[in-house]
Amino acid sequence: MPRYSVVLCDLDGTLSDPKVGITRSVQYALRKMALPSVPKCDELTSFIGPPLHESFIRYGLTEAEAWRAVSYYREYFAVHGLYENDLYPHVKATLERLAHDGVALWLATSKPTGFSEQILDFFGLRPLFTGVVGSEFDGRRSRKVDVLQHIIEQTPGVSRELFLMVGDHEQDILAASTWHMDSVAVEYGYGSPTALYKACPTYLVKQFDEIYPIVKG
Repeated sequence: MPRYSVVLCDLDGTLSDPKVGITRSVQYALRKMALPSVPKCDELTSFIGPPLHESFIRYGLTEAEAWRAVSYYREYFAVHGLYENDLYPHVKATLERLAHDGVALWLATSKPTGFSEQILDFFGLRPLFTGVVGSEFDGRRSRKVDVLQHIIEQTPGVSRELFLMVGDHEQDILAASTWHMDSVAVEYGYGSPTALYKACPTYLVKQFDEIYPIVKG
């Protein structure tokens, strides 16, 4: 039996590198908002990971402006940004090994569930996952702690000791801690290294395939 039987994976910055698609979508939204200047893609990587609406507010938009920017963002993302995306090394092979071994894989993301399922289909990963849980398009369940709660509710009777959360952002690690789950922080993503370490993940890895021996115990 594996050490962990339920593995929850973040998407952006953990399974795939979405930088091009996300930052171009943000640029598109900011242009549609008629802002005086639009930053380069490299200056917008803070939008990768956290809930989108909150990121636009942190950028300086009001609540109403942020929701309008989200709608503009999705105009570009739904057509182009979804596919401006690359899997990180070893991700597909590792997920295939885990699924073959009977580990239940769940996608746990702040991205809307519909977009997330399309991305998994694009990479040919959807059949490997037991379930996909993300946010709703109206912003509900955008916090990672709420995403994990929903997955727990879908897996009744499974001890929390058998869950493992894998992510690149401190929100992933803190949400896992809230629900008394062990966690893996991947160091190659877009989360702040300082914040990631401060969140105290159970494990740290430099590449995705390092989670396999952790899961197997």
